[in-house]
Amino acid sequence: MNKSQRQRIIVFVGHPIEQDLSECENLGKRLKRNNVAIDVVNFAHPDNVPKLEALVQCANNSDNSHFMDVPIGVAMITDVLITSPI
Repeated sequence: MNKSQRQRIIVFVGHPIEQDLSECENLGKRLKRNNVAIDVVNFAHPDNVPKLEALVQCANNSDNSHFMDVPIGVAMITDVLITSPI
């Protein structure tokens, strides 16, 4: 087993999030404490952006976690993904 590999979670969100901001922050802190990176892609739900950004900011350790929001009306999602660090 390669000892230099790190745990990473990639999340694709396509529905509204029911949890509040503090629950997202607590989850991010637990991920950071366990040294787990997270990449989040949000599809066309602008209400999720503050919650998901808080999650990623709390989980971020040395710029290992990223957030990307795909706005409504984007035809080619690959164009948005190519320009992101994800």
